[in-house]
Amino acid sequence: MIQLSTLVLFSVLAIYYRVANPEHASQWTFSGGWDVIRPHSVQGVLIQSTIAILILVGFESCTAFAAETVDPHRNIPRAVILSLVIQGLIAYLFEYFAAGFMVSEKLAGTDSTGAAVTGMAAAAASSAPIGDMAIRVGDAVLGGIGFGLMISIAITVGLAILGTTLSCLNTAVRVSYAMAQDQEMPEILGALHGRFATPHRAIWVLVVVSTLIAAVGVQSVVGLTGIGLASNFGTFVLYGLTCMWCIVAFAGRPDFSVLKHVLVPGLGLLMNVAMLGAILYLYVIGNADSQHEAYICLGIAGAWALVSALYVVFSGMRSGRKLIPATRSLA
Repeated sequence: MIQLSTLVLFSVLAIYYRVANPEHASQWTFSGGWDVIRPHSVQGVLIQSTIAILILVGFESCTAFAAETVDPHRNIPRAVILSLVIQGLIAYLFEYFAAGFMVSEKLAGTDSTGAAVTGMAAAAASSAPIGDMAIRVGDAVLGGIGFGLMISIAITVGLAILGTTLSCLNTAVRVSYAMAQDQEMPEILGALHGRFATPHRAIWVLVVVSTLIAAVGVQSVVGLTGIGLASNFGTFVLYGLTCMWCIVAFAGRPDFSVLKHVLVPGLGLLMNVAMLGAILYLYVIGNADSQHEAYICLGIAGAWALVSALYVVFSGMRSGRKLIPATRSLA
């Protein structure tokens, strides 16, 4: 809530900054509100789509609390939809619109070669473009407290990252524990603490994995981006498979609906497949670092797919379960 409130405050100030300075009309990067949000190129739309998924992920965390929810059949879908609306409208559309709306030649900086750049080029070259915009807005609108506004926003970002990290670990632990109970992941992840009844071993495994990813990020930005790209890749695969299994699971049920169980998940499946292609296309045609990141992504995704397949095969052999049960004869 602190992070979302800060984003709304910054967005309102950014919009007011432009409205209160009509004399800069010739210096704005975008001519107006529609020019900010309208599609400018197919490649730009694809890039924005791959970025947007980072903001919209997390809604599935609502499903992890179904066991503790009153009337989960009604409340879990509502929570999922509400989280998507809040994240999409506030954390993405409103903030991105406000940031683009205020970008002008007044935003200045230097690129990697040390050359002076302004406007959108300065935002692209900056390591913290929202921070630079906050300084500009605070100095112009709030009587010169731009640096203080930037620090305040940075603190809320730090709090949000901490909260998000804990939330992701919590969700990942619960999902891993449930899958281990269903014999779909190693049994060690399904062990409960004798005193606190928490899946402590799964927690430690995820802490170690997270620490290793952080260590990679400290050593190589390209390596960390490649891992993040692999995470995006896996996210699209997961969501695509979820849509596919929704179609399969509801086929032939009494409550089957063409709209909810074919058209909506079918569109979701197509969009996720399109995003998978967009990720690979954009990075393969990019510079040397982008191509290296794409190779890291494909390597991690391929290795994970191989490990998963081997685990399913050997786990099935050990337990006697078949991946595809034999169909019963009607004779």
